[in-house]
Amino acid sequence: MLERLTRRSRRTAGRTLPDTEHLTFLMYDATGAGGVARSVVMLAGRLAETHQVRILSLLRNSDELRYPVDGRIEMTWLVDNRRSSGRRGRPRHDTLARGRWRRLDTEPSALESDPGSSAYTDLLLRRELPRLTPGVLVTTRPMLHQAAARWAPGHVLHIAQDHLNFEVRMRNDEITSLLDGAVPTVDAFVTLTEADRLDYQRRYPGVLVERIPNASPFPVRPEAFGAQKIVVSAGRLVRRKGFDRLIEAWAPLAREFPDWQLRIYGEGRCRAALERQISSLGIGGSVRLPGYSRDIDQVLTEAGVFAMPSRSEGFPMVLLEAMSHGLPLVSFDCPRGPAEIIEEGVTGRLVVDDDIDGYTHALRDIMSDEHQRRQMCAAARNSAEAYQIDTVGARWETLFGEVLDRRTTFDHAKAW
Repeated sequence: MLERLTRRSRRTAGRTLPDTEHLTFLMYDATGAGGVARSVVMLAGRLAETHQVRILSLLRNSDELRYPVDGRIEMTWLVDNRRSSGRRGRPRHDTLARGRWRRLDTEPSALESDPGSSAYTDLLLRRELPRLTPGVLVTTRPMLHQAAARWAPGHVLHIAQDHLNFEVRMRNDEITSLLDGAVPTVDAFVTLTEADRLDYQRRYPGVLVERIPNASPFPVRPEAFGAQKIVVSAGRLVRRKGFDRLIEAWAPLAREFPDWQLRIYGEGRCRAALERQISSLGIGGSVRLPGYSRDIDQVLTEAGVFAMPSRSEGFPMVLLEAMSHGLPLVSFDCPRGPAEIIEEGVTGRLVVDDDIDGYTHALRDIMSDEHQRRQMCAAARNSAEAYQIDTVGARWETLFGEVLDRRTTFDHAKAW
């Protein structure tokens, strides 16, 4: 078990004063295709306009970066998992690697029980983090929060950013333990939603907790009205995304609105079950599962309404993407992000979680009223402006100044 550090022990660990000119983003895998990689790479690119920025990635699992990195950003990889073009991969796969490294790479990490982590990755973090020069370190995963709490030097301002919601984090005892050990040591903790900010503030009194949403990678589209009678939804076809609830809510509407279609884009292990559900309800004529789309932008351009039936979310970027196209939104009020994004009755409808009849009614209300759809279309575009990268980047700049002021005040008070 990693020992917990107090905020005072972290901040007095070094004598060099921190600054906010140099920024390091510590990620698990910068080559990932998920929302964390996209949002971090995008933010780093914006901040590279005014800062010296480095992305430090624990793992490299792919030759190509899924999201292009600004050329001004320095990239550092600690573990290269690639085993192609003469690369031998990490020690566990490399018979020529040092015996100690091979052994450590087969032992579990003290930070997180994830297949990509090991005692070897712990060793690399323990070596690399103390080398950080004065500046700001932004960590993006609980295990990385803990690594920084343990090994980052005192001249680094540590900001921990969470990409899931509080309720999901606290259901996992291992993650809860990591957070309980790390969060009290940070200079600031950043959440994606206001509800999460309040929950973390209650759990960790005295810690600076701020809400800064991820920036939308989607530019606000030119004014247009999606008049096509298509309700679109998209995501992995897994239970958490709740597409079975959407199909159930759609069934009465398939008969009432024969000129409308529901299209659910994505792939996943629940496809067969969803196909059986569609068949048993007799609505195959109006519901389609087109699979994964490589041009979701065009899909949204052709849509009239966007529906999200998820059972839980962190901060659903797909809603921001739909808003940038001016689509009215319909979502269950699941934990945690939809209520932060949808303005009830203005940009869409927020339905009591798991109220299938209420979801049907919300869709019916929007589908049957073209005037309301036009109003929501304009409101959605206006709302999407608040999530553009320049707005979000400015909020991070403000936070950097605040944590530096707080650290300076703390150090001055200690000196007296």
